[in-house]
Amino acid sequence: MQRYISSTDHKVIGLQYGITALMFLLFGFCLMMLMRWQMAYPGKPIPVFGPCCTKCWEMSRRRRDVARPLHAFGAMHGTIMVFLAIVPLAFAPSATMWCRCKSAPSIWPSRA
Repeated sequence: MQRYISSTDHKVIGLQYGITALMFLLFGFCLMMLMRWQMAYPGKPIPVFGPCCTKCWEMSRRRRDVARPLHAFGAMHGTIMVFLAIVPLAFAPSATMWCRCKSAPSIWPSRA
């Protein structure tokens, strides 16, 4: 496991980028589902995360602003999907093939 985490092999690094991007893609999907829940049932707590988010829901009810959690989920969803899912997912294939060019051995010093 230590060899996988601290690897300098370009193929392993590309695989790490791909796996991490897919995990953030799943997290962005979960945020999208939370946004859909908030639009369908405004002001009601989310079934699984309800006890954790009751303070946020109470604040939004006191202000009579039921769209506040929806806006927060929308901002998080957009940021995570663009910067933590799409960009690494686009970079992963190029990271696995980057050092396959013929000039790569002359760029990096050899290991002893």
